[in-house]
Amino acid sequence: MLFKALSMEEVSKISALDKTSTVMSVLFAIILFPDERNYWWVKLILLAIISVGTFLMIDIKKSENKESKKWLIFAFLSALFASLISILAKIGIENVASNLATAVRTSVVFIMAWLFPLFTKEVKEIKNVKRKELIFLALSGIATGASWLCYYYYAIK
Repeated sequence: MLFKALSMEEVSKISALDKTSTVMSVLFAIILFPDERNYWWVKLILLAIISVGTFLMIDIKKSENKESKKWLIFAFLSALFASLISILAKIGIENVASNLATAVRTSVVFIMAWLFPLFTKEVKEIKNVKRKELIFLALSGIATGASWLCYYYYAIK
């Protein structure tokens, strides 16, 4: 969904809204983990400041019609699911080695990522993807993998 939103609108709009995942992650953590409730009121004040700053970065034109605002839904859903990543991982990684946890998670993502283009028959369009686009998508994948490995390495240390 994030890629669809990115193709429809400016990266600055999408990435700003996607960063609300940080706010949602902290809120979910406060709700689900008792240890995170220390100084909850300070956290909520800081989250409010972050939220205001994030939404001030988003330039929603008043002239946009409902159809052209679909990017907003995609970006918000991306932020929601991104916020759940760290929460669900924290619960699932308790007694699992970090590299194994990353492998399991990545395998699930790999399967899900290929199911959508297979069911929508978009997979046959791969031959039309330009070399430059493939290179940058591959680099994005490498960055994603490196981010996950670093995140999970320290998540259980």
